[in-house]
Amino acid sequence: MDMGVEAIVATTLLLAAVALPATVAVRYIPQLPLSAWLVGFGFALGLGVEATGFDTGVRASNFEALMFFVLLPALIFEAGYCLQQKLLWHHIAPVLLMATLGLLLSLVASGVALWLGINHPGFPLLAGLLGGALLAATDPVAVVAQIRQLSAPADLVVLVEGESLFNDATAIVVFSLLLSVATTMGTQTPSVGSAVLDFSMVFCGGITIGIAIGCAAALAERWLAPTLPRSYNSLLAAYGAFYIAEGLLHVSGVMAVLAAAMVLHREHQKQLDKAQCKQLHTVWNALAHLFNTLVFALMGLTITVGMFSHHWIAMLIAIVAALIGRTVAVYSSVWLATRCTDYTLPSSYQPVLVWGGLRGGIALALALSLPHELPYWWVLQSICYGVVLFTLLVQAPTMPWLLRRLNLINRD
Repeated sequence: MDMGVEAIVATTLLLAAVALPATVAVRYIPQLPLSAWLVGFGFALGLGVEATGFDTGVRASNFEALMFFVLLPALIFEAGYCLQQKLLWHHIAPVLLMATLGLLLSLVASGVALWLGINHPGFPLLAGLLGGALLAATDPVAVVAQIRQLSAPADLVVLVEGESLFNDATAIVVFSLLLSVATTMGTQTPSVGSAVLDFSMVFCGGITIGIAIGCAAALAERWLAPTLPRSYNSLLAAYGAFYIAEGLLHVSGVMAVLAAAMVLHREHQKQLDKAQCKQLHTVWNALAHLFNTLVFALMGLTITVGMFSHHWIAMLIAIVAALIGRTVAVYSSVWLATRCTDYTLPSSYQPVLVWGGLRGGIALALALSLPHELPYWWVLQSICYGVVLFTLLVQAPTMPWLLRRLNLINRD
């Protein structure tokens, strides 16, 4: 069923309204982050609208489109635009290693652990690897907000957020390649060489498109200022980069948006004064807050009780597998970065990077995009929801404790 205009407006207002009780709840019970409350109230909203017979129009079939083409471009652009680029380039070695080699190691480690743990004839190794790709996509929104609020070191914030941005792009591409193998199994022979070539083209193609869009947006501002509002121009750059890359050229939309954001940020640093920069940051922070609200409320809206009653054991196995994969990814990447370059990283940062690897909207969007022709699609969707809820209800609330334990609060 397609969503009409009235249904779209009504559903958006309902999801945005979830932020009100969630904000009240987090004020009185701050141990749970806002994102966890949003998921909870989104789930309650889902039960309520089901009882009244109101059709929100949200389906597994359109959740992916809502997430990728409506919500994700703005969230990626805001994160990329607000990144401290000097710190990011200082930490670029471990960031790229964690987002590429580390992600692949995490995928294999968690995928094999899933496969061995579930140990069922209907759940082959390829299913485990698909699950590993789902669980490798991190979403540190709740953790980054906590780290900033607790005045943790700025380079730790950049590491967590920067790695997640590159990680998301890599996870989406790798998941798409594995899904292609799974759906064509028996009709085509998979080739490692062609997979590497496809990955390189999609990843680098996204960067190229993003740089081009960012430069075009910067030139437009120079030529059309002051009649062209910078907030409008940056919004157009974010959605234009994603749509051209992902929808038209089939390369990485995430990398395109990230590259466009970083190019435009550098241009604004040169051209704008502090007041103008602050004004633009305020606009994007408000937009990101709204869209994050919609993401987590949508998560709650798509939760079903059946997935927990049928697959709770698989969920527990997946949680352990995800933690194993994340640990392997972080420690191996940091070790390699320190061995191959002169880079150094405080040992106390690594547990934060492991525990701060939350899963969120991207993982769920990928899980909900699984074709029902795959016999194990329901298991993968269920374990993805289980891991997402574990990260929101356990990992995120305990992050302040971990930061205090490692003496990473209020340190310059």
